[in-house]
Amino acid sequence: MTDSNSSVDIDWAALGFTDPNAPPTETKAELVICVNRPVRADRPSCGGRGVIALADALEEGIRSKRLPIKLTRINCFGWCSRGPNLRLVGGAALNHATLDDVPSILQALAEDPPQIPNVSVSQPTGRDGTATES
Repeated sequence: MTDSNSSVDIDWAALGFTDPNAPPTETKAELVICVNRPVRADRPSCGGRGVIALADALEEGIRSKRLPIKLTRINCFGWCSRGPNLRLVGGAALNHATLDDVPSILQALAEDPPQIPNVSVSQPTGRDGTATES
C-alpha cells in the first residue's frame, strides 16, 4: 500500500495495523436462526413472522460491531408456535424474537462468553405447537 503523502510503500499489517472493516479472524460462537416458511399459510412458522428482516439485522449488527459470531440460517427447530426462534449452538434459545430485540441480542453476544438475553429454553414442538418426542 502506498501512503498518499509519499511514494513509499508501507506494509501497514507488518506495523500492527489492521483493516477496521475486516471480519474477526476467530469465531467464539454460532448463532442459529430458523427462517422456515411452511407449505401451508395457516401453520405457524418463524418465516411467517418477520424472521428474514430479523436475520438480516442480526447479520448487519454482527458485521458492523465486528463480533466473533457466525450466524447460520436453518429451516426448523421444531418450535414453530414460538417463533421466530434463535439459539446459541450448545446454549440457550430465545423465542418470539423481534426486530426490537436486536440491540439487546447484539449486546449479549458481545459478552465473553457470548450469551442470549431473556433466555427461554425450548423443547421441540410440532408445527401445531404440541410437544414432540425428543
